[in-house]
Amino acid sequence: MKKKLTKEDYLWKVNYKVLNCYLDFYREEGIWVTTNQSWNLARWNIYGNVLISKKAIRQFLKFENLDKSSKAVDWNGRKGSRCFVAEHVVPFKVVKELYLKKFSKENPTFEEYKKFFLKFNRLCYVWHEEDLILKNMGLNDSVPDIKNIENKIFERYIKSDIEYIETNLQNGNELFKKLKTLRSGAATLDEVIGSIKKIS
Repeated sequence: MKKKLTKEDYLWKVNYKVLNCYLDFYREEGIWVTTNQSWNLARWNIYGNVLISKKAIRQFLKFENLDKSSKAVDWNGRKGSRCFVAEHVVPFKVVKELYLKKFSKENPTFEEYKKFFLKFNRLCYVWHEEDLILKNMGLNDSVPDIKNIENKIFERYIKSDIEYIETNLQNGNELFKKLKTLRSGAATLDEVIGSIKKIS
């Protein structure tokens, strides 16, 4: 009897098969499927540990009534946006381009596929003002140096002066639950960072 898959496991496996179909179709027809809907499973479900900016943490600790889903318009931001924007470290448009470039000739093994997404598809929660800075710099859907992206994944944040923290948490819900607990205990910024920071 097969072992029952966890939700996380089956999402990884299903997405692997879907992307292999896209790669096969590209080799057969010369068309790379890139519509947003076709990649939504990967975009929002298949990623490495989340990040958060220092500014986002400061704001969260400072204001008790802030939570993960707070609206930016209530905090001097744009209508339709959230205070804490789930921003892709490498814009997803670029992730799709990199995937084709890396595996256009041969489909990856499951391990290669997973390693790719854990590295390149990661979310960072930034304060809404920081998200606007990235957009104004033209970095919302591009990277400064795509040729060296392997070693410069965080270049967009360096260029825009966004201080980021790599966390030991897998998703936004876990992150903000942890932050809320730390805030209720009156933790300092340094204490929060020490508690959530990924140990290299």
